[in-house]
Amino acid sequence: MKIRTAIIGCGDVVQSYGNHSESTLNHLAALEQNKKYEIIGISDTDESKLKSAKVKFKIKNSYNSYKDLILENDIDLVVVAVPTALHYEVIKFLIDQEISDIFCEKPLTNSLKEIKNIYESLNNQNIYVNYFRRWNEELEREAGKVHEGNYGKFIKGNCYYTKDLYTNGSHILHIVNWFLGSPDSIKTRYLNKCNNEIFADFTLNFDDSPININCLENVDYVLIELDLIFEKGRVKITQRGQKLTIGQVIKDENYDFNKIDENEKNTKWDECFSNAYKNIEECIIEKKVNKCDLKSALEVHKILEEIKK
Repeated sequence: MKIRTAIIGCGDVVQSYGNHSESTLNHLAALEQNKKYEIIGISDTDESKLKSAKVKFKIKNSYNSYKDLILENDIDLVVVAVPTALHYEVIKFLIDQEISDIFCEKPLTNSLKEIKNIYESLNNQNIYVNYFRRWNEELEREAGKVHEGNYGKFIKGNCYYTKDLYTNGSHILHIVNWFLGSPDSIKTRYLNKCNNEIFADFTLNFDDSPININCLENVDYVLIELDLIFEKGRVKITQRGQKLTIGQVIKDENYDFNKIDENEKNTKWDECFSNAYKNIEECIIEKKVNKCDLKSALEVHKILEEIKK
């Protein structure tokens, strides 16, 4: 069985990221690598982006109208990679057209109300949300250890992100929610709304154990970093998930107390897109678990709404 796939939007995340390496850091590269998928067609209102993707990946069918793409073809999976402001309109159309599986870039929408509306509209349909670190195997392994209690009680954390709250802050929130669940309380310490972007510093509390999350505004680099301290160790995610440092409590060989022994390693972060499409394939064909579903996106947006208040 081939999974018949259509792509709406042909920006960088669809065709350009990772083009200078062997990695599958964009949708089309990952789809091209996985023989379970067949790319039926692509669409974009920008003719230059559309032509670039069509030529680069030798795609037969291209459309300026995403509705024509969907209505004129038999589709199993649709990738939604248009600007966030258009996500809701596109997803609602796909739901109405009874598309069974939808893989959408994050954030799903800019509105909690819209996500709830999408959730209520689904009819045995699956939505996968591209918080792509969820398909990082090393991070998944450490999240499992946290859930199993290997690290003991969570004590305190610090996180940093660049760009705005919805672009990169939502990535931080997704990882925190994945590792620790939903916070008991949320306190916004700084909020700046500027040119349709939101920058915020805030604190999430988990059973009186806080995580301080801070935005770095007006810098010329990208940073997504988490440092989580537990009773029995430490988990540090740096370089946007490319590096992982694991700290374990051991006896200090020189003193009469314990210390945290840290080991840094590179993650297979460049396999996240491939792993995502493998997970989607398993969900469609074998009915396995969607690792980054609508419910997880909904939890992130509940926190985003509280931060903005």
